[in-house]
Amino acid sequence: MSSSVTSNKTAIWPYGPKNIFPFMNLKLQELRIRPQLRAAFESVMDSGAYIMGPQVRELEARLSEMTKTTTLSCSSGTDALILALMAYDIGPGHAVFVPSFTFAATAETVRLLGATPVFVDCTAHTYCICPQSLKEAYEQIKALGKLEPKAIISVDLFGHPVEYATLSSFCAKANLVFIGDCAQSCGATYNGQPVESFSDIATTSFYPAKPLGCYGDGGALFLTEKSSYLKDKLKSLRVHGEGKYRYEHVRIGITGRLDTLQAAFLLEKLTIFSEEVALRQQVANQYTNGLKGLEKKGVIPPVVEPVCTSV
Repeated sequence: MSSSVTSNKTAIWPYGPKNIFPFMNLKLQELRIRPQLRAAFESVMDSGAYIMGPQVRELEARLSEMTKTTTLSCSSGTDALILALMAYDIGPGHAVFVPSFTFAATAETVRLLGATPVFVDCTAHTYCICPQSLKEAYEQIKALGKLEPKAIISVDLFGHPVEYATLSSFCAKANLVFIGDCAQSCGATYNGQPVESFSDIATTSFYPAKPLGCYGDGGALFLTEKSSYLKDKLKSLRVHGEGKYRYEHVRIGITGRLDTLQAAFLLEKLTIFSEEVALRQQVANQYTNGLKGLEKKGVIPPVVEPVCTSV
């Protein structure tokens, strides 16, 4: 800690005017690749393809390779969840199980489509949705008989994967759609495989503070073998329910496209992404080692399960 900070009596975390340690130093990150970002910006401006330009298709191809899925970009992580729910025709009368510890968008998207979010407890050691609590909530909803259990939205909170094997097995038995929200876990793995490849359909956000973030809003959906048949429907939903040509609208959709400029920036971010994930883990290890022995004082660091890597 610099002397200038220690001498500033008003900068007492977290009550001072500024946090001493920023969660994400986006400015420092941006300075690393500013020439590349400037070139990417000029390339998009020169092309005039501001919406769904070639950089969008290139980004989708790169992400598909990285996640072992079929990737469709969209306008935000929230819209990715909305599109996933719409693709499965989830709406009034349906129950969607969501973690009780999450960002508002998880439940908000369910309500926007007229379905009912059912909150499920999270585990104390990973902060992710608890499979046993999910089972109990499912049985309660079935017993009440007022709603049809339709889907779950799991969230890899703080970059740690959920128990994908257990959740996938339960969803298969209960005939539930498994939507995996990987907004905070892009780059993480479960049993050595990308987290996006385990659920029926996965989503992510490219909000700037996310592990892989752009300089605005953006998101993506990741289709596995179980959901690949929904690709054309999702492409339609993403652009006002578009049909075979621009002014044919075969269903109700949204304005869910990713703009080309953000795709161009994300392509440059991908060039340093694996390095940033490794460096972030080094910092996490320092905190974990520094907090050892403090459990008796109530300081309990998060746990990374053996089958997982976290971002």
